[in-house]
Amino acid sequence: MNQITNSKTFFYGRVSTKEQDPDRQITAVKKYCVDNDISLDERDIYIDRQSGKDFQREGYITLKRQLREGYLLLIKELDRLGRNYSQIQEEWRELTRERKVNIIVLETDLLNTVNKSELECTLIADISLSILSYVAQKERNKMLIRQREGIAKAKLQGKYTGRRPIDVDMELFAELYTKWRVNKELKAVDCMRLLGIKPGVFYKHVRAWEKKNNIQLESK
Repeated sequence: MNQITNSKTFFYGRVSTKEQDPDRQITAVKKYCVDNDISLDERDIYIDRQSGKDFQREGYITLKRQLREGYLLLIKELDRLGRNYSQIQEEWRELTRERKVNIIVLETDLLNTVNKSELECTLIADISLSILSYVAQKERNKMLIRQREGIAKAKLQGKYTGRRPIDVDMELFAELYTKWRVNKELKAVDCMRLLGIKPGVFYKHVRAWEKKNNIQLESK
């Protein structure tokens, strides 16, 4: 029997806003546990409804206090752990090398540390940033392909008005908005570039976001 079936198991999930639903992540991990004969107690499921810009999240901090050597941590996708790549690497090293916690990332087998040597775990930590960057770019490319396909389909149906449909990653938008408006870490043009949108579309989303979240900033 695989050693993970005898481990104390935890699951960590994250969504960026209170309006988003983590059920997709929870359903996926429960199925994974059933398929792999892993016991996961409902009390050991931790969910944060917060940006992944850092690790100062109540759910994650509480979870981390519980983790001991040999315990198993399940995560559906690496970006659920966080979106700050350098911090992810540091956190990964602490969990796997210092605390000796096993980690399984459901959608990235290469990152799983179960039954791996310390050297293998070190190599995994070193390449995790590169993998995450690759996945993020791949998702961005897929989004652009979907946009082009949507335009082509609309043209065939005679519904295309000439306006290019815009698909904005609202989770990324929320994080960039905070870095721009609140933390002053980015300029507006940096946000537009990272989102791949033009100024008109960007500021339209800014106005909608501030209205939705009742954000009122002092006039400059």
